[in-house]
Amino acid sequence: MENYEYVEIEEMIYSIPREVKPRKKEPPLVVVMNDQCTACSGAPMCVPQCPVDCIHLVYEKHTRRPDRVYVDTDVCIGCLNCFSFEVRPKHINKGDPKENAEKYNNMDLMKKKGVCPWDAIEVHLYEEGVGRSKEFYVQPREALRPVASKEGSG
Repeated sequence: MENYEYVEIEEMIYSIPREVKPRKKEPPLVVVMNDQCTACSGAPMCVPQCPVDCIHLVYEKHTRRPDRVYVDTDVCIGCLNCFSFEVRPKHINKGDPKENAEKYNNMDLMKKKGVCPWDAIEVHLYEEGVGRSKEFYVQPREALRPVASKEGSG
């Protein structure tokens, strides 16, 4: 666990990797973990499926128990490995990304052979997904960036 630092943000403790390998370009799609996420009682099934290590635990502040996971949208490549055992990269880049996102989100859990037992993973166009993720969790590295001072401007 020394590869992570733990930071309290908004009454939760976020595990943040010390080293991050940002991707080269924005993917057409990104995943978001919605409020149905339970972190699979501390052993999330989605984490080992991620080839770029963009899914990390969030802990409840008082109990220190895993509460959920978050997706680092600066790192996610939109491969959908965490979303389904059936929907893989060979499929996601074919056709219109918006139509694909809608199709994937409307798939039955059994039909898509989902990784998440709680069906807590949503697929969105990149910009839409970044915005949607903020409804469920913060992006820790973004929250920790220093805010530019407004003093002296005017």
